[in-house]
Amino acid sequence: MESKINAAPNLSKRRHKIRVRSGSVAEELARQALARHAVFGACAATTRGKLLRASQSRHYANGEMIVSRGEPMLSVLLLLSGSIELGMLSASGKRFVRWYLEPGQAQGFIPVIDGAGAIYDARAHGESLLLLLPRTALLDAIATDPQLAQSILKGFCARSRSMHEAAASDALLSLRGRVARMILRLADTWGVRREGDILVSLKLSQDEFAALLAVTRQALNRELKALEAEGAIRIAYSQITVLDRARLEVSAEAPGTAPEFI
Repeated sequence: MESKINAAPNLSKRRHKIRVRSGSVAEELARQALARHAVFGACAATTRGKLLRASQSRHYANGEMIVSRGEPMLSVLLLLSGSIELGMLSASGKRFVRWYLEPGQAQGFIPVIDGAGAIYDARAHGESLLLLLPRTALLDAIATDPQLAQSILKGFCARSRSMHEAAASDALLSLRGRVARMILRLADTWGVRREGDILVSLKLSQDEFAALLAVTRQALNRELKALEAEGAIRIAYSQITVLDRARLEVSAEAPGTAPEFI
């Protein structure tokens, strides 16, 4: 099945959709990701099997656009490896990043179900492998598997609740608090625990980090330097290491949670 996602003009032929082959590495990654996902893991194993057989895997290069905001989405994107940057550009060219999805997360339920177009620009952050779950197969699974339908409804509720809570709590924080809270969210999602510290494995430039908070790079840089001077974090080669989580939590007031369902 073709779509704007599956036939974007900036893609070479070697990146076109590939049917997931039985016994392949991609099939095993996809099978595990579906079983572990908060939504798909709740449905029947037979439903996951049908979805997997109807899906295609696809590699994307670093920075490659997967789908642009407003374009039709005929597939839910399930990330198998790499990362997906979700964001948007304002009419004036200002950039906002909603989040960086990690492997195992899916994106696009709302536009795939309502057909109203992608909410965000979705771009590969690093070399990434995706499973594309077709709209027709998903809608058929929803109609025939009540557990999947209920799981999706619960996911929408959880997403709405977390967005309202985040909007209220973030609005009352200083910029220092917002920066600290975002670092904690990144550490909880992308953190690699080591002896005495936590390395955020996701590499972000200061421009990318600033876009996550919708602030200027200069304002972000001041807060990062202050947190580094306090011994809360260390920054090197576009990576953050959390040295003192307790100090960050004091600044953040509460750690907050990363979006789980988009």
